[in-house]
Amino acid sequence: MGAVLLVVTRELLSLSLSLGAFAALFLVSGQRPEERTVYLHKDLFRLRRALVVYSVYRSAQEHAAEWTGVRASLRTPENLRS
Repeated sequence: MGAVLLVVTRELLSLSLSLGAFAALFLVSGQRPEERTVYLHKDLFRLRRALVVYSVYRSAQEHAAEWTGVRASLRTPENLRS
C-alpha cells in the first residue's frame, strides 16, 4: 500500500507542477513586455539562487566525510530497503 501511495504522490506532484507552470505561462503572456521582463528576471534570480544553495548542499554532503571524519550518507528509498 505504501509504494502505491508514493507513486500517486509523485504523479500528483508532477501534475501540480506542470499545471502551475502552464498557469504561470498564461499569466506572463498576458502582461505587457516590460512587466514580463521584470517578472522573468526575478524568477530567474530565484531559480539561480535555489540552484546555488542546492549545489553547495550537495558539495558539502559529498565532502563531509573527508572534512569532518564523519560518514554522511544520502537517505533514499533504495538505501532504506537494505
